[in-house]
Amino acid sequence: MTDRAKALVVHLDDDYRIGDGDTGSDLLIVAISMLKGVTRVEPLVSTAEDHLARERVRWEMRQRLLAVLDDRSSSGE
Repeated sequence: MTDRAKALVVHLDDDYRIGDGDTGSDLLIVAISMLKGVTRVEPLVSTAEDHLARERVRWEMRQRLLAVLDDRSSSGE
């Protein structure tokens, strides 16, 4: 027996404004709603915690990249 999906989570590349009518997330909501099998689309509102989490990840990735570059310059490459 195969597994069945009851829901899908869609992650957007940026925060889009809700309620702009023909722009922002409204167009995405309408487009996703038109897909076969979709019964409901609900936006999740971005919070300060979301912003902090993104900045933390960005900072950690920057630190890792700098560490790799530093290792390469130390080894004479």
